[in-house]
Amino acid sequence: MGVSCESGNVPEYVVSAAGLSKTYRNGIQALKGIALSVKQGEIFCLLGPNGAGKTTTLRIFSTQLEPDKGDVWILGFNLRTKRKCIRKRIACVPQEAMPDPELTAWDHVFYYLFARGLSVLEARKRARWALEAAQLWDHRNTPTAQLSGGMRKRVLVAMVIATRASLIFLDEPSAGLDPLSRRALWQVLYELKGESSIFLTTHAMDEAEAISDMIAVLYQGRVLAVGTPRELKEQVLVSGDHKLVLEGPLPPGCEELGRVEAYGGKTIVYPKDEGAIQLLVEHSLKAGVRVAIQPVTLEDAFIYLVSEAGA
Repeated sequence: MGVSCESGNVPEYVVSAAGLSKTYRNGIQALKGIALSVKQGEIFCLLGPNGAGKTTTLRIFSTQLEPDKGDVWILGFNLRTKRKCIRKRIACVPQEAMPDPELTAWDHVFYYLFARGLSVLEARKRARWALEAAQLWDHRNTPTAQLSGGMRKRVLVAMVIATRASLIFLDEPSAGLDPLSRRALWQVLYELKGESSIFLTTHAMDEAEAISDMIAVLYQGRVLAVGTPRELKEQVLVSGDHKLVLEGPLPPGCEELGRVEAYGGKTIVYPKDEGAIQLLVEHSLKAGVRVAIQPVTLEDAFIYLVSEAGA
């Protein structure tokens, strides 16, 4: 599977990991033998709550952290023996990264490219392309201290997409952003799709569902499931692609009509068939319970997977 450091070919799988484990000195076992594969050209999302092991995984894949156990191949290179080869071909935005407040958006992108060995002419060309893609061209000469939080995030993203690296790592890229800034960032990532492979971490269900080709659900250091957003949602379904949300308790006689969850005074039913939907609606209305039919969400799938794992 290995390739020479001079090879310009990008393999079918840009990330391949098996048996990956990491325990910190304080005894916390962050990763427990996980396996992941990321295909070339896709947006791959590692989805999980805080403390799931997302950042640990990203730091290992981006050569910032050594794993305790496991085999990892990045862009066809063995992580343990070809770290320098990997670093030449990847770009990464850590969660804690912040732009220099005194430098402009242009300064960040241009000098980052120049430091990576690009000529002045090529660095200028790519800096313009990246800033336009990130919708920052009109603000290119503004010190980042004067930009909004969303724009500062996009400056960092512009820096890495300007490299046109084969593989880009983003750790919680939209954390702390308002809805409009998040959507602007998603659009940048979506437009980059195909030119670079993107590996990102998030705890935001809507973000994972909106932009990901593939999602791995990570919980307490273990991968619970991997699939497309639709494939993950199908795991929670008994039949069809909708759920019923009751504004109250389940009416008597409806216990066998589907899988039932209850919380916060509401009852959620994943009906076993179309007939069950009709019966549930009829019984709910007779009992004076308001009912709504809604599409199943990725959050539903996440809660189901965690509960099935015994958490």
